[in-house]
Amino acid sequence: YSTILNDASFDFGALSTKVCNGITKKAVGTCKSQTKLAAKCNDKAVDGLYAITVKQCEQLPVPADKSACKADAKANRSSTKALNKTNRDTAVAECSAEFEAAIQDACLNGLP
Repeated sequence: YSTILNDASFDFGALSTKVCNGITKKAVGTCKSQTKLAAKCNDKAVDGLYAITVKQCEQLPVPADKSACKADAKANRSSTKALNKTNRDTAVAECSAEFEAAIQDACLNGLP
């Protein structure tokens, strides 16, 4: 037990395909979960920045400037969230493609 605990890695012995499938499935699930969580955090940060910017816009004395400022802030929030979504979707897809293949290969064949 202590040998396995201390030495567990992709280089630890020959692992069966079944064991590697389980390791890979767990790794891919963790990758997807962390990616989605990071994107959600980014969206919350964007919403917070938007709220601060709108409060700053409200301090402008000229109504037209105030409206333009708020519109710009809203457009910036929308475009940033769209980019976050694109990045999230790309990264989640990579979890199921390149990352999954690399983990499975490393598990079955060891690290180079």
